[in-house]
Amino acid sequence: MSRTTASYVINGKAKQYRVSDKTVEKVMAVVREHNYHPNAVAAGLRAGRTRSIGLVIPDLENTSYTRIANYLERQARQRGYQLLIACSEDQPDNEMRCIEHLLQRQVDAIIVSTSLPPEHPFYQRWANDPFPIVALDRALDREHFTSVVGAIRMMPKCWRKSYVVSRRDGALSWRAAGAFCQLPA
Repeated sequence: MSRTTASYVINGKAKQYRVSDKTVEKVMAVVREHNYHPNAVAAGLRAGRTRSIGLVIPDLENTSYTRIANYLERQARQRGYQLLIACSEDQPDNEMRCIEHLLQRQVDAIIVSTSLPPEHPFYQRWANDPFPIVALDRALDREHFTSVVGAIRMMPKCWRKSYVVSRRDGALSWRAAGAFCQLPA
């Protein structure tokens, strides 16, 4: 069997490319025998995205943020994304380090409950960049960033309408909550 056929099976595209059930079984037997796991880093480099989203929250023990993180993780997973969660402890220096760390991991988008004032220069480097940063619960510069403020209790209801679209015209956009449930920023 060819490498291409094995790749189709391993990447979940066997039905799309009409690979027989018998061939799928053979490939999966070899995968199990060798304890093979696809290299997500290599796949991310090849695809130009990691299918991961960073979430920076100020307090992991705050039940509001825990619920949001839980809900976002579930929604991301259902769409084939992984949510990477970092805690800033509501400290600006920690927040900036968390953001830098997530960027080093090549996340496709960041959702942050910022401890920085909206006019702080840290986020301004992305003001005209297509990289999506969404402020949650606390606003960033409204001219350049999407902020979801005061809608925390509505998030689970609204988030059901959300979806992730792929990087096309240079921008990955996470259309959260159907344009954030049409709520004003």
